[in-house]
Amino acid sequence: MDDTSAARNGIGAELDRSGGISIQSAQLFLQQARLTGTPEDVFSALIRLAHLHFRQGRHTQTRTLVDEVLRDAPTDSFARCDALRILGNCAAELGDPDAAEVYYHQAIDLARQLNYRYALYKCLHSLATNIYWPRGQFDLTLAAGKEALAQAMALNLGEELWFPLADIAWVYWSTGQRHLASEIADQMESVVAPGSLGDGFTCCLRAGLVEPGPDFLETMLLLYQHARSIAETTGDPGLNAEVRLGLCRAYRTVKDFPAAAVWADDAVAATFRMNYRQFQATATIERARTAIAAGNQASALADLQFAIELATQLRANFDLAQAYLLLAALLQRAQPARRTVQPTAGTRRERSRQATQSTPGGPPMQSIGHGQEARAMWLEAVSRIVSGGYAFLLEQERSIAFPLLAYYLTDKDPEVSNVSATLLNHLSRVPPPSLNIVTLGRFEVWQRGQVIEKSVWHQRKAGELFRLLLFSAGHTLTRDEIIETLWPDKSITQAQPLFHRATSQLRRVLEPDLPDKFPSRYLEVDEGRVTLHLPPGSIVDFEEFEQHVCHEQWTEALALYGGDLFPDDRYAEWTAAARERLTQLYLRVLIIQAQLDFNANDYTTTLDRCRRALAIEPW
Repeated sequence: MDDTSAARNGIGAELDRSGGISIQSAQLFLQQARLTGTPEDVFSALIRLAHLHFRQGRHTQTRTLVDEVLRDAPTDSFARCDALRILGNCAAELGDPDAAEVYYHQAIDLARQLNYRYALYKCLHSLATNIYWPRGQFDLTLAAGKEALAQAMALNLGEELWFPLADIAWVYWSTGQRHLASEIADQMESVVAPGSLGDGFTCCLRAGLVEPGPDFLETMLLLYQHARSIAETTGDPGLNAEVRLGLCRAYRTVKDFPAAAVWADDAVAATFRMNYRQFQATATIERARTAIAAGNQASALADLQFAIELATQLRANFDLAQAYLLLAALLQRAQPARRTVQPTAGTRRERSRQATQSTPGGPPMQSIGHGQEARAMWLEAVSRIVSGGYAFLLEQERSIAFPLLAYYLTDKDPEVSNVSATLLNHLSRVPPPSLNIVTLGRFEVWQRGQVIEKSVWHQRKAGELFRLLLFSAGHTLTRDEIIETLWPDKSITQAQPLFHRATSQLRRVLEPDLPDKFPSRYLEVDEGRVTLHLPPGSIVDFEEFEQHVCHEQWTEALALYGGDLFPDDRYAEWTAAARERLTQLYLRVLIIQAQLDFNANDYTTTLDRCRRALAIEPW
């Protein structure tokens, strides 16, 4: 890129970051440009003012300003490229993604022609966040987001890196890849300014990654309080929607359904008030989830029907997959001749107004046979899940989806049972929740932010089998190796039932809600071999300890070492060699760090480390 292009990219970036300028100031700037400036000054001022109006949701004023640029600016100008991008943003927010996509691609073609790399970065980001993500095209979202990030990094855009980073992070979050989303959140946090729009979205992402636990709600509320303050200050419709939806999910997680319903109603109302159509179906589905959790099936059915209508118009395939799945679950649970919701008569505006109001009874209902429609909704949900690559949705909605899938696997209709079997095959390739495993000083396994109850590990040697596999090469052993280690005094014939009970119990410990016919995604028992599969993002403390030692991260290694390996198996022969090896490694680290502390004149810490070493090995 030549110096002229670099300078013009700088101008484009400055215009697009004009959020700190008031509309009144931008109007004065435009008036001055019309009086004394060049045509390029006028176009720049028009783009600046249009951008500010767009950020406030004033689409009519935005289009008027942009239309003037398109009418008067040269066909090969930077201003025209910016104008096309803003028109795409308007179309996307007004619920016309097809038109928006056309505008974005026109702007991209012009940006490439002019070597206008800033506009290219912004259009790629807009494609990701306004077109691909709402449609549920997550692979395309990720590809566009990563390319936008590469362009932004090449331009050294600093804080603006958070825009494409957010595209990438929300894909990972939406698809259940929480460890990857957390890594991107760290990157976002390193570039955003406190109190900025990026700070608000980063807080929402962080909140969405908080695992249930003792301080779950308090942590969530602090993050969302900060994000909401930014949302109210900026008026950004996306952040306003994210905050309200996040608060709804948070309160629903702790089973405070009245509070969750308040935020769900507010989220729906806000998306309609701001005419932010991209989030209208999403907000309505979240309100339906809350109604389901609270036992209000009529309201849930009403919202799901309306969400399907909204999502269909936008071709929001992921929203449709969620809505049909929830609807299938409600209808399947219903008794025969259950009444279900039909779309209400009236204008589009009347239906929109009804959707923003929480009405316990919902729209009028007609009586139909629930079984046939439940199957139809299930087939529609499965079709969209498979075609969209949304099998991860079954894991996210496991309390609803797993019983539903098990139910239809044995359906009398061969089409339904065969389709369900296909979906089960897709589910088997979805990683289960990651595990955080503590083995040094105590034995604990954390899953979804909760520790697995200790008593279940003692049943049928499930805990011993898990720990044995955990420390085996590749986390895998043959059946005979397991039997020889855990039941050395039994013959193969005598130990065979004990082996099956142990593997069955371990399967239940790791996935207690897994239906009988579902294969375990943690434990594979095949052809006389047992393999423990640890999902991406899982942490095993002794492996982390060894990695720290390997990289000479002595203080991190010492902080992680909580005591002897597998204390519950202290007298088991198979643990002795591994325990001794880790203990000797710990002693080595203690001595090395003690020497470093001594060299730094920290004699108190040096003495403490030496005494700890002597307590373990007096010789």
